[in-house]
Amino acid sequence: MFELNLQNKKLTAEALLHESIFDLVWTKQEAQVIRLCHLWLTGCNEFEFRTSGSTGVPKTITLSREQLKASAAATIAVLGLNASDHALLCLPAETIAGSMMAVRAMLLNIPLTVVEPSVDVLPRMDAQHPFTFSAFIPAQLYNVKNQTAVFNKFKHVLVGGAGISQEMEDVQRGMKPRIYHTYGMTETASHIAWRELHTHTRFMPLPGIELKTDGRGCLCIKGDVTQQQWIVTNDVVELTTDGFIVKGRADYAINTGGVKVHPEEVEKILAACEPLHNKHFFITGLPHPQWGQQVVLILEGQKPLTENEWEMLCMRVSEIAGKYAAPKRCIMIHSFVMSTSGKINRPATINSLNV
Repeated sequence: MFELNLQNKKLTAEALLHESIFDLVWTKQEAQVIRLCHLWLTGCNEFEFRTSGSTGVPKTITLSREQLKASAAATIAVLGLNASDHALLCLPAETIAGSMMAVRAMLLNIPLTVVEPSVDVLPRMDAQHPFTFSAFIPAQLYNVKNQTAVFNKFKHVLVGGAGISQEMEDVQRGMKPRIYHTYGMTETASHIAWRELHTHTRFMPLPGIELKTDGRGCLCIKGDVTQQQWIVTNDVVELTTDGFIVKGRADYAINTGGVKVHPEEVEKILAACEPLHNKHFFITGLPHPQWGQQVVLILEGQKPLTENEWEMLCMRVSEIAGKYAAPKRCIMIHSFVMSTSGKINRPATINSLNV
């Protein structure tokens, strides 16, 4: 039976139907999920969400009830969720990822427990918790290595919003839950493809999803979640017979001396190098008088890399991706600008640089 388990109160579906529910005092997280559930249970057909900019400039969009229902139903079918499950919402409820956890719970008619978003969710939980299903961002997933007993009580965990490094994937090896790295965006009512960690290297589309690429090599998506309209992304992909591999964002691509470098491919190489373990960083292109753009490593923190560490990182990238892809500079920054969904806001962070 669907009910909301909040910090100090349980709300039944019947209680969520009444407007008086908004007269009580709630945290921001609780208020957002209560509002969504109230709208859903009272039959609302349109829901507003703020995009993160996956298909362009961030904006407010409207998704229909049928789009949200189609997305939730596809996930429920692929994961084999049923009435015996209990969902945990530990992502910001304002995001599409957080909201869809609530929609899935209502569609399944199962309990949904709501906690405040944090990168350290599990330490606040008892090892005998009832949760079987949740969605994390990669930063949350990384921290489960210190809470194995708690994490192993889950059956299914979705992970999205950013890439997963090989180191992070290795940390999860041997864990009991089935972990699904997802691909999607607000415009597609959450994920439209998934890959199970340690089993699949390619993203496989959910049932009913059609894929193609445009002239830039960017992924285009169509299905019930897009109202059968093609959604054009900025993600350059390699389509395969059973899915696709994401190479990087077209608008992040660096043109250095006529050679195109995808930052995400360089970041994946660097993430496996010991000097950058547990550190926030990203690759970008900054103007250069000779080459047009120069590949630059932006590193969060105050302790600079040693000369030997820097040489090792550059050599590793050169060996795998070629000398053009190797970073030519490293810029330290005290802290990155982050989005509400836990992603690094690259444009805002770059704008904050004094370069």
